[in-house]
Amino acid sequence: MRGFWAWALCAPFVVILGGCAGGGAADGQMTEELAARTISSALEDIEDFYFREADASALVKAGLTTVEDNHPSLRFIHGGDTIVVNVSEAAVFDFRTAADHGAADVWGDRVAAALQHIATAEPGAGPDLTVLTDTFLRGVADSLDGYTHYAPRKRVSVNVRHFSARLGTLNIGVQHEDAGWRVRYIYSVPLRNARLLRKGDVILEIDGVSTLPLSQTEVLAHLLGEEGSPISLTVSRPGSPTPLALHLQREASDANSVATFPDDAAWHVQVTQFAGKSIDAMRDLLSDETKGPQPDATGIVLDLRDNPGGLLDSVVEFADLFLSDGRIADTHGRHRDSHQYFFARKTAPKTSLPLVVLIDEGSASGSEIVAAALQANGRAVVIGSASFGLGTIRTALPLPNVGDLIVTWAEVTTPDNYRLDKRGVMPTICTGGRVTAEEVVAALRSGGGMIDHAIRIRDIDPEDTAAVAAFRALCPPREDGADDVALEVAKAILADAALYDRILAAGPQRVSSGP
Repeated sequence: MRGFWAWALCAPFVVILGGCAGGGAADGQMTEELAARTISSALEDIEDFYFREADASALVKAGLTTVEDNHPSLRFIHGGDTIVVNVSEAAVFDFRTAADHGAADVWGDRVAAALQHIATAEPGAGPDLTVLTDTFLRGVADSLDGYTHYAPRKRVSVNVRHFSARLGTLNIGVQHEDAGWRVRYIYSVPLRNARLLRKGDVILEIDGVSTLPLSQTEVLAHLLGEEGSPISLTVSRPGSPTPLALHLQREASDANSVATFPDDAAWHVQVTQFAGKSIDAMRDLLSDETKGPQPDATGIVLDLRDNPGGLLDSVVEFADLFLSDGRIADTHGRHRDSHQYFFARKTAPKTSLPLVVLIDEGSASGSEIVAAALQANGRAVVIGSASFGLGTIRTALPLPNVGDLIVTWAEVTTPDNYRLDKRGVMPTICTGGRVTAEEVVAALRSGGGMIDHAIRIRDIDPEDTAAVAAFRALCPPREDGADDVALEVAKAILADAALYDRILAAGPQRVSSGP
């Protein structure tokens, strides 16, 4: 079986390499034979690993359409069972289609031959075979669920350099838009809380270099540098009439993803992602007699807002810190190895203090797994708004061209037996919309203010967009962007032990034990 490594949600630039696919071109030279093997491997991987059925003919059409879109002189004319390749309105090649299943090798040979004819039709004037192959594979991957994607050799090389050299970075996640690269996540707690760089900022320049024409690979390369070295960004910010110049400092990858804050009698812990360092940091904090929760603390506020997740193993290990027993999550897909069951180890948790978890529409994947597991096992009260709804698992599959295919291979099911994807986690107590902390606490003390358990655990078909929208509308995001309401409600609940116990008792009263 091909090697793989699954994660719940990866940072935009992080690629986790799997086992060897064999026979790559170390010198980067693309040949028709290598292109054929790479395309065949990608189509076969999708057929074997992708969590839904996918037809090869539809995938090939999507890949060829992307090649067309990127190179206006090219046309692929589909007629019956034949595809004709036109370059500058002249036919240069044609090939017959193949079966939708079980014919990855045939498709690979025929598409690679077509791309090779394009590359040699206008030597020096048109795209080369490497560019054409990468573009085709990007189109194939992008046609699926929105999270499956293709990482070409150059990008993988940069990621290997990042992990091997342990260079510094800004620990941010960005998303491409017409205006540039928008900051989607900030994983460093000090950087996030300093409010110098903010979620929603569009990065226009990095150290004086415009980001507008840059690929993800090139953006990543410009963000990397020696730990502690300065980096300058020019950003546009909603509401600011002119671009802003920011002077920041690079830090170690995955650094500062866990931080604590004194907050009255409660222990407020902010966690921005789940990786090896964040698990170690959380474990150390829970065990630290000076930095950890004090004996007289009313409880812990575990703040997972704007946390996009992380490696699945780390996510499970993090949830296990707070559980003595119980089911954490299941994953299910089409591949036989996608059926996995995760349980807490039957050991004493790192803390038995009352626990409140904060989530919002930015809490995705791994943070949703943690929140759902703690909620379903009766370990925590979850407060906030409906989470993002990214309940799928991806795995990185190496390709013969030394690129990677990152493919969605399973859906996550919570201990309450609902699928996370699209629907997200519904909090026990909603602080979305425009409600105030005082209104929520008053409703709780009068016996209301909670979303019924039966509603929270209702399973919804992720593809039923109307049902998903109606469900999520039960607890929408904050309309004013205020992020202190959920925290104030959490502290009020933890300060009233009887109220906390009553809210917790309204939820599930059983624990699903492992084998």
